[in-house]
Amino acid sequence: MIDRDFLLLLVGGAIGALSSIGTIFAMYVIEGMRLRRQWHRQDMVEMRSKREELNAMLTNAMKQSPPEAEKPPDSTSEL
Repeated sequence: MIDRDFLLLLVGGAIGALSSIGTIFAMYVIEGMRLRRQWHRQDMVEMRSKREELNAMLTNAMKQSPPEAEKPPDSTSEL
């Protein structure tokens, strides 16, 4: 009789331990997926802001630079 009770206790403990380990593993995977999506969104937002910043810098640089490309080269100047 004691052997049977001990065996049932061991089986119940093993089932509980496996269930807990499975739950922890599932939560680890789900949380990892959530964090990867969150990091991806943050990276996209940061890249967009950097792209806008670079665009603004290039636009300002193009507005401020003299239009040298439109002038023909001076053939009378010495090199």
